[in-house]
Amino acid sequence: MTATREVLTPRTIAGLIPEPVGEIEHTSRINALIYGEPGDGKTHLSGSADEVPEWRKVLQLDVEGGSMTLRRKFPRVETVRVTSWSKLWDIGHDLFMNDCYDFGTVIIDNLTEAQNLCKRKVMEDAKERAKDPDDIELEVPRQRDWGVLAERTMLLVRNYRDLPVNFIATAHVMEVSDNRGKKKLKPALQGSAKHNLPAAFDLVFYLRKAKIDGQDEEVRLLSTSGTSEYIAKERDTNIPKQLGNPTMAEILSYIPKG
Repeated sequence: MTATREVLTPRTIAGLIPEPVGEIEHTSRINALIYGEPGDGKTHLSGSADEVPEWRKVLQLDVEGGSMTLRRKFPRVETVRVTSWSKLWDIGHDLFMNDCYDFGTVIIDNLTEAQNLCKRKVMEDAKERAKDPDDIELEVPRQRDWGVLAERTMLLVRNYRDLPVNFIATAHVMEVSDNRGKKKLKPALQGSAKHNLPAAFDLVFYLRKAKIDGQDEEVRLLSTSGTSEYIAKERDTNIPKQLGNPTMAEILSYIPKG
């Protein structure tokens, strides 16, 4: 039996060594997408990563221009203002080439606005390549342009997700109808990205303000498990389905280590 196993189980497959899943070393790094309405606390929640010592230093890529919250609450977070898709791409490449410098967490705030920058770049490139540039309206993507937009968005997210740091992205929320007219809340992304991009994350959280248990004051309510009304998910954690006024330190406490 042992001899048969040695014959059938290769030591390498295309140069890669198969390993038992239970013996693979895991880390407590996360990749998370937090979406919700403007002003509901996405920047605050992502910036609270600075309260986790092992996640410092924290770098925020400020695409939306909303770093005021961090200045008041988490002044140690380092931020750069990003105003072009090319610069967002260059930052990711620079982090990869330099082992992320000494950053432990990278935040893109937010992907909705980042994708708007991407759309502008896609349309400018299309106009430059067109035989008749006057036929291209920058505000009106064609079917091919939507496909390019979705692929570039997915590629950017995968590149940041695969960096050896914690990766957190925020996005606005939008209501999406399926073929039967049933509506559901999803991250506000254009094209197929609104359906496909959440799959690139281990954690997808829906954040909103709500009153709970008869309280007069609203709390920031984080949903970690999807319903028929909105999408959310978590993988291999013990996070409750709802958290009130959450922080990244609290979220980390529910994630198994090692």
